[in-house]
Amino acid sequence: MRELSLKVSAALGLLALPVAAHAQQGQGASKSTPAPKPAAEAVKPAPQQGLSLISKDAADKVNLIGPDVLYKGWRAAALLDEDVYGPKGEQLGEVENILVGPDGKITALVVVGGGFLGIGDAAFRVPWNKVDMTAAQDGIKVSLTEERAEDLGLFDGPNWVATGPREWRVSELIGDYARLRNGLGFGYVTDVVFSRDGQLMATLVNRDVAYAAGLYGYPYYGWGYGWYPTLDYYALPYDSPELAAAAPTVDYDKFNDDVL
Repeated sequence: MRELSLKVSAALGLLALPVAAHAQQGQGASKSTPAPKPAAEAVKPAPQQGLSLISKDAADKVNLIGPDVLYKGWRAAALLDEDVYGPKGEQLGEVENILVGPDGKITALVVVGGGFLGIGDAAFRVPWNKVDMTAAQDGIKVSLTEERAEDLGLFDGPNWVATGPREWRVSELIGDYARLRNGLGFGYVTDVVFSRDGQLMATLVNRDVAYAAGLYGYPYYGWGYGWYPTLDYYALPYDSPELAAAAPTVDYDKFNDDVL
């Protein structure tokens, strides 16, 4: 019986040897090399990578907008803070922001004031199709009456929740960093340019001082193509500062802001 017990103990000891050896090898490896990351972390891109939302194929098809086309548009900065007047010339307030749909088309202006509404300072929206931007007039005129004041709220209702691509504010894009496809910081979005009918055409980017001074105009690449409202950067479809500098330079003074 004692002999049988010794044989069983010996057999169990032999079975344990490979396990112990494997454990020791694993411990030795952990001292010389870091433990592998979980699969989810292993494929996670580094912070400086994957910033551009524009694929290389799409980037190769980008058509630059010439200065002559840009100067026929108008800058968002020229509209912000402009006075807004009602149909009888009464001042309603000032343009606080510009609302843009996922397709890049202006949907409304955010106006802060009260004017003929008799409510003191308040924020309300003016649909773009109610805005008159006739040249050589003072401020912006809107075709709204006191009887339609209840339609001027900023929201569609107390239960309204945004889902999917949403309306966004120009202030969410102006002030963003501009980065290249590899994540390299290139400049700063200082303004955007709209066509006469309110279609967002381009972003104006001041180049970083490391690449010398310059203001460049880049096409607006669209929702989910080069930018999302939640991002703090604007993606440019270039792999180097030299390629990014091929965009046309822009002069603020050549925009005709009198159209406002």
